[in-house]
Amino acid sequence: MRTRSLVVGLLTAIALVAGAGGGYWVWWAGQLERGIAQWRELQRLRGFEIIYDGPAIDGFPLAHEARFDAPAIHWPDGPIWRGPALSARAALWDPATIAISFAGRHVVERLNAGRLGAMTLDSREADGLLRLRADGRLESADAILLGLDVLAEPLGRFASESLHVSLTPDYSPETGFVAGHAFAVETSEVQVPAALAAPLDPTAKWIRAVGRLDGVLPQDVPLLALAAWRDNGGALTLERVEVEWPPLGLSANGRLTLDDQLRPQGQLAARIAGLPELLDRLVASELMTAQQVTNIKLGVLAFSGERDDKGRPVLAVPLILRAGVLSLGPFPLARISPVL
Repeated sequence: MRTRSLVVGLLTAIALVAGAGGGYWVWWAGQLERGIAQWRELQRLRGFEIIYDGPAIDGFPLAHEARFDAPAIHWPDGPIWRGPALSARAALWDPATIAISFAGRHVVERLNAGRLGAMTLDSREADGLLRLRADGRLESADAILLGLDVLAEPLGRFASESLHVSLTPDYSPETGFVAGHAFAVETSEVQVPAALAAPLDPTAKWIRAVGRLDGVLPQDVPLLALAAWRDNGGALTLERVEVEWPPLGLSANGRLTLDDQLRPQGQLAARIAGLPELLDRLVASELMTAQQVTNIKLGVLAFSGERDDKGRPVLAVPLILRAGVLSLGPFPLARISPVL
């Protein structure tokens, strides 16, 4: 009899826990649906059109998963984004950590009437992780994309074997609003249209950058948003950037802003390897004259004594971006186009 009572008690306890867990799942699913609906309505009031089928809430009993089919966002008087089915999943015991999946084709149209009009992005895999603070605001975001293929009209096709991006917002203690973002970006085997890459190889082995983006882009058409970001003190601080793009190897740090034509401007303290071959390629492609290259070699390369692990001479020199011109110390190298 005593054994039977213990079994009945255990089964009753299990039933109570299961019932409580099921009730919590249903309650949280309702909260999730209401939160999504409220966010969508807030964006509508701000002039955005948010389109999707769903959300379908699933994952019972140990998680909540929201799936959005045929999603699209129309910016007010601006770009249009259309994407594949998106899903977001959070464990029942950790709703502040959200895993997202967004692999497939993303299309952005009506970017601007200038250098970049439309963009199509495909990826074999695309996963992210969002971490929320106790007050519901974003604490950090990470995304990894594999097998990335990008068609940017009219620039051409770009590709990358992998791309890893991390963002951490910085909230102003005075206003509580986002004042900027710390970031880290790493990508490998980056293929660039030959016409844009020249005089470098069409494939960069890897590009890595760690830094901070001060200021926040207003929700406006890209050209106006960039201008407003610049005028409000927006700047890009590169704590460390490393590039291996044959024949060039580069490491640098510094701070960049945008000028009145939205061209990057500022100065980077750089260490450059492979510069002699790059200069020879500039002459061969008629982007520089032999006399200009000779002047640079005599005036700058004579001071490079160190060599890297590939045996290339390494030169420590400032890279200066000013008035639409990229200069190696006092020597102009190339013209700089607006970012858009």
